[in-house]
Amino acid sequence: MAPLPNCEYAIIEDSKLVRYVLNPRSECGQHKARVFEQALVFNLSNRERLKVEQAAQAIVEALPARPATVTSEMAFGKKYEVIVPITGPNGCTVDVLTV
Repeated sequence: MAPLPNCEYAIIEDSKLVRYVLNPRSECGQHKARVFEQALVFNLSNRERLKVEQAAQAIVEALPARPATVTSEMAFGKKYEVIVPITGPNGCTVDVLTV
């Protein structure tokens, strides 16, 4: 499988990680927040340790080396999934599905 097309232009907004992925009150993100806390010890109270910019950068840097899968096509283009390894402050590394 090939990497995400144009992955060098990928941008991950800080708000996506803070308001969605780490937010236990987010309707769609609450389950992700629980997993991030249990597996990687990341949560909103220690997001400084997450270093949101570094996490986002780690994902973007991993994209060229990871296979991308087209999951659907929308009006704005194709939707891809890429699994990238994320290491938490506890030293554990977990494969995270990114869309």
